[in-house]
Amino acid sequence: MCGFLQYCEKNKPWQKVWCVIPEKECLVLYLYGAPQDVKAQCTIPLLGYSVEDAPRPTDPPASFRLSQSKSSHSFAAESEDLKQRWLKVIRVAVKGEMPQLNGSDATTDNNNMQDAGTEST
Repeated sequence: MCGFLQYCEKNKPWQKVWCVIPEKECLVLYLYGAPQDVKAQCTIPLLGYSVEDAPRPTDPPASFRLSQSKSSHSFAAESEDLKQRWLKVIRVAVKGEMPQLNGSDATTDNNNMQDAGTEST
């Protein structure tokens, strides 16, 4: 899966980043500045993170957080529907499971992901 999300770490300002969870490396979330970037700005191994999907009062709509011990990453999607699509993939990854790729959305996401994600390895 791949696409733009707003990203905020700690007390830094929100920024738009290109996020990729590759099909062959589905337990890792890569953050890039743009889809054509080769090197990720940030890599988040998702296994063991907790997912909080209730936005805090200061967060944008359609936001969610990934937390593990002292590490916390906040994200916001452009819509609630897109947020739920990301959460579906992330919730599988934080448990260490492989996603089931058997829908039209998965096919579309995988094709886009391969274009953006192949250069990251």
